[in-house]
Amino acid sequence: MLPPPSSAALLELHSVFSSPASVPRYSERELARAREEADRRCAAAEVELAGIRGTLRDWEAFVNTALATKEQDDLRARRNAADLEAALAAARVERDAARRENVVLKDRCAALLADVEAAAQREANASASIAGLQEQLADTQHRFDALRAQAEDAIDRAQREAARARAAADADAAAHRAKLARAELAAAAAAKDLAARGHENAELARICDELLRQVEGRAATAAGPAPGGRV
Repeated sequence: MLPPPSSAALLELHSVFSSPASVPRYSERELARAREEADRRCAAAEVELAGIRGTLRDWEAFVNTALATKEQDDLRARRNAADLEAALAAARVERDAARRENVVLKDRCAALLADVEAAAQREANASASIAGLQEQLADTQHRFDALRAQAEDAIDRAQREAARARAAADADAAAHRAKLARAELAAAAAAKDLAARGHENAELARICDELLRQVEGRAATAAGPAPGGRV
């Protein structure tokens, strides 16, 4: 409804319609219809205004809710970003530690490989020494056979010369037997050292294989996908 007219408005209307010439030429029925139409329009305007006010209140509540939701989403996004940054930093630290450990393991593996190569070289040297001792033994046997043949031939030529040659051959044979015994002892010691080196090489190879598996496992773990696309 419209508010009632003020006193100044009533006085102004009174001054306008105070003379007979100023009286409007409308009937009471027309005035009533005009008044009803004005009241109806006022009522419709008030209803529309009330609807607009309700719509404004709804929009205000919606905007406030949207702003609150956006603030919560922003806060959640900032927290998630901070968590992801912390996780990324931790992943980088783990990656750097894994790389350093990988370098240490590679150095240890290289040292073990060098030890294995050195042991193989020692084994080859021992094999060469054994071969040399075997050649010396064969040469000694050959010389012994030759001396024995010379002694037998000397026996055929002269008994005394044969006795003297036999004595010399026996002495030489004793000396060669002593050398042969020393060569056999050296060969046995070399074979024992070779067996020990073979066991040591097998243990070193097993340790190297274990270290290589550890290095490959550490490398695969470090190259795995990180949360949120971390590196």
